[in-house]
Amino acid sequence: DAFLDGEAFDRLPDVSPSPFKAAGTVVMLISYYDGLIEAMPGFDMVRELKSFVSLEENVHVGEELEKTIDIFTLTGMCVLVHPDPEVLAADVAAIRQMELDG
Repeated sequence: DAFLDGEAFDRLPDVSPSPFKAAGTVVMLISYYDGLIEAMPGFDMVRELKSFVSLEENVHVGEELEKTIDIFTLTGMCVLVHPDPEVLAADVAAIRQMELDG
């Protein structure tokens, strides 16, 4: 808007609204294991989390999985948002446990 609609840009607040209405995070999904991917029930479980917004899958059934060592070997990324930061934290913890469990 700063270049295309100066009036719209001028209407934006100088400070973000407070208090925040929700907590959010982008979770980079990692793998502690390598091998052939036979199933991916974890992605379905992520979609069922209370704070789930979106999921990008970088791996698929039938492919060889590498241990995550950098951003290029992430298994995916998901966006989580929820009004209650404790729900968000619990969902992130659930994802991290799924990663450990393989």
